[in-house]
Amino acid sequence: MNRGADFEHGWLELAMIAELPPRQADVLVRRFGSPAAVLCAGGDELVAAGVSTKVAEAIRGAGGRVAGELRAVAALGGRIIPRSGDEYPALLRQIPDPPLALTVRGDVTGPCVAIVGARRASEYGRRVAFEIARDLARAGLTVVSGLAAGVDAAAHRGALDAGGRTVAVLGTGIDVVYPSWHAELARAVAAQGALVTEFPCGTPPLAFHFPRRNRVISGLALGTVVVEATEDSGSLLTAQHANEQGRALFAVPGRLGVAVLATGCLVGMSIGVPEASAAPTRLEAESATISQGTVDADHTGFSGTGFVNTVNTVGPYVEWTINATQSGTATLTFGFANGTTANRPLDITLNGVLVRDELAFNGTGAWTNYSATSVTVTLQQGENKVRATATTANGAANLDYLDIT
Repeated sequence: MNRGADFEHGWLELAMIAELPPRQADVLVRRFGSPAAVLCAGGDELVAAGVSTKVAEAIRGAGGRVAGELRAVAALGGRIIPRSGDEYPALLRQIPDPPLALTVRGDVTGPCVAIVGARRASEYGRRVAFEIARDLARAGLTVVSGLAAGVDAAAHRGALDAGGRTVAVLGTGIDVVYPSWHAELARAVAAQGALVTEFPCGTPPLAFHFPRRNRVISGLALGTVVVEATEDSGSLLTAQHANEQGRALFAVPGRLGVAVLATGCLVGMSIGVPEASAAPTRLEAESATISQGTVDADHTGFSGTGFVNTVNTVGPYVEWTINATQSGTATLTFGFANGTTANRPLDITLNGVLVRDELAFNGTGAWTNYSATSVTVTLQQGENKVRATATTANGAANLDYLDIT
């Protein structure tokens, strides 16, 4: 089969068709004999070969785009690498449906590890992603992610902070940054690694692009790390792709004792297992009893048992004992009166493990006004110790009650 310039140009023409998945393009080329023959085929022939009418119409109108695309990409400081090209990443070429071509701004070199996770990640999740990426980059590995908010952005920043390399795989054209507020981050990634996409210039962030993007993230990497994810997280698609591609898979669940953002990572690790474990039991108020809070005797300024007055003091705490009839998740609601308008953050621990740092209560400026803030935890059967500790010393605050809601 001719592998000359005309043949490569034909593959690039097919790559410009966003509606045509690479696997389907491969099927068509095998059926018609060459990319050029696919592009010249009639609509009825394409439909008879198994493509939809919409895709057939896209193929029929696809000719002549490559020259303009090459100029546009070059103007952005990038280049297009066909799947047959020497620069095409070797690991990515091994997956079942590698992109027909990659548009690259920067350089994709060296062994890679992918880090993905929740867009609405907790502070803990962002910190862990940053630290893992920083350490991997220091070890000489390239960190791959998707430039999304939350874990993705933290991973890119961790690698950049280490002076290492990072690659962002886009679900848009190389000229479209999504989310738009990551424009500066995208520039830094391109300067210290690469922006990569299989979509033509001008392609907007359409929903169906991101599952396709996710297989490239895992396909570039020796392994994928999932940091915080709910059960419906798109990160699990990346985990599934990594499993199907025969790559290593790792998970960092949510903070110990906290149910939120943990279950998806556990499901991710169970991909390929016949049965995933059931979700933990949800405990209601009648499933647990709460003793009256006791205060830290080493601090002064308390206004009564179960109350903590944190006037200009760091460290006072209230501790409650919760006796649960069975293990399961529960939402704990803390009631709070604040004598100032300052924010009064508290650290919450469960059985000695920090489950929420700087749980925020916004002051009302009046002792008669109350606010309530909640946190979801996993209680063990029997006795559980919940402690709320003052973390700042500005203003005055009374922590008045704890309840299961």
